Amino acid sequence: MNWNGEKDVELLREMAVTNPFMHKKGTRERGRLWENVGENLNKIDGYKVDQRSVRERWAKLRKNLLKKNANEIKASGISPEMSESDVLVEELINQEDDAEKIELKNDEEKKKQDGIAMRKQAMETFAETKKRKKEESTDSEEKDKKRRSGTDTLKFLQEKMVIDAEYRKQELEMKQNESEQRMKAELELKREEMELKKKELEERAERRKMDAEKEKREAEDKKKDRDVIMEQLKLQSTQMNMLMQLFLSKEK
Repeated sequence: MNWNGEKDVELLREMAVTNPFMHKKGTRERGRLWENVGENLNKIDGYKVDQRSVRERWAKLRKNLLKKNANEIKASGISPEMSESDVLVEELINQEDDAEKIELKNDEEKKKQDGIAMRKQAMETFAETKKRKKEESTDSEEKDKKRRSGTDTLKFLQEKMVIDAEYRKQELEMKQNESEQRMKAELELKREEMELKKKELEERAERRKMDAEKEKREAEDKKKDRDVIMEQLKLQSTQMNMLMQLFLSKEK
């Protein structure tokens, strides 16, 4: 399919509504959202796209805008004037970047929690070893008694590790859910801001259209006034000529 400016705007509007960046990159959930974008576009005449083609087109639009902004800022030192397509691409770039930052933060938090769990497990293992060596230094009867106690303690610690692991898992899931909810709220806010900008652009275009129509009507009215004046002047000239001829004929 051949892309053009109008089709790019439709793609960007559909992406803004579907928001494929709400799920982690590379996941099935994000893939399904890209499929939804393609399916919705295919309902419009002139579109024949799939998940891959819309992702590749988005990557090209993102790259082109970043390159264009960098070149124009470097050349003039000021931000370039933005079209509707540029505004939509910039908003979607911000959404994608924000989503990647949140994913990175979640990954770092998970690594941190895993490190804490490993250190805790190592500490517990060290304590068990120390206790076993102490038991071996006593007499056989006391040793047997403490071994049984140690076995019970080990069993308790193993159960405790399972409970702690489950607790940490639930805690991570809660934090992840909170992060996703916060991300969704932020992305929804950005989507609303983008809708407002889109509405402003449409209103601005409508005002320009109305101004152009008004100027056209005023020009037509002026032309009509000039035509009426010319007709009146012609009529007056004709009447003057008739009077002159009548006057000259009487003198003869």
